[in-house]
Amino acid sequence: MKYLLLSLIVLIGIVSCQKEITDEVTVITDTTILPIDTGKLEADIDSVHWVANKEVKAEFLAADSNGTPALIVLTATSSNGRELNFGLLDSGVHVYSIFSGSPTFFQNEVEYSDSTSPAKGSFYSTDSLSSSSMKIGTISITSIDSVNKTVTGSFSFKVFRQSDTTTRNFTNGTFTKVPYTKTGGSIPAPGSDSFHVKINDTLFNAYTVTPANGVGAVAINASDSLGKKTVVLSLVDTIKPGTYSFDLLTRSAIYTLNTTTVYAVTPGTGLLQILENNTVSKRVRGNFSFVGKSFINPTDTARLTEGYFSVELP
Repeated sequence: MKYLLLSLIVLIGIVSCQKEITDEVTVITDTTILPIDTGKLEADIDSVHWVANKEVKAEFLAADSNGTPALIVLTATSSNGRELNFGLLDSGVHVYSIFSGSPTFFQNEVEYSDSTSPAKGSFYSTDSLSSSSMKIGTISITSIDSVNKTVTGSFSFKVFRQSDTTTRNFTNGTFTKVPYTKTGGSIPAPGSDSFHVKINDTLFNAYTVTPANGVGAVAINASDSLGKKTVVLSLVDTIKPGTYSFDLLTRSAIYTLNTTTVYAVTPGTGLLQILENNTVSKRVRGNFSFVGKSFINPTDTARLTEGYFSVELP
């Protein structure tokens, strides 16, 4: 999954539609004619201004049955052979955090290439010289115009090339009225909640997602339409973006099957990656995985992988 962004771009045109997470979600349906104009993207790269004067375009991708979440992929090129690509999870209007380090889950990623550089090879947001994950920037989607089919936003981040240990720093980045196309599904309206995870390699798309606030804590309850499968994540409401293990005190996870068999995460195991905890919009987003053990029979386990959630707290 090191170069996940490349695989995301390859997915254009081949993803399938995803059913709605819940029948209460409002979506924006695209039925108008696609625009043919290119958008505008510019930024300072190591303090030198760059304009993508050749082509700027975006693609909204629906979640698929293999567990790939909803995405937006943006590509910008210039006549001097420079190209910037980024892929964002969740495809909505808010701020996306960019993290370095080798990705364990699907995550927001950036790729940059420069054919004018003497040293060849692309730069990646995930190719940090540090093995640990750290926040290296943000990409903000500020508006999605479903009538004219354009997307607008801003960005700043760093990208790395391990082959020669060099870095490129993008600042003051903006993209304006970039035309988008859409592959399957509908673009989620701001505030839509989503939750999916593979349980023993079978994709589980939550039919209902119920977030709740407690005293200093947050609980995210995701269930199927019949209530036979339920996954509950609990975490402190002040949790910061980053990667954690579950400890059962400030971060815990439980999977329940048929309301009777409960699989709980073991303290110090599993991975929880917080992508966003916005105290203004009340939106919490993250990735997770864990192996749950049955309370009755510890040898009976359930493996949950490639989990993703995006919820707005009450």
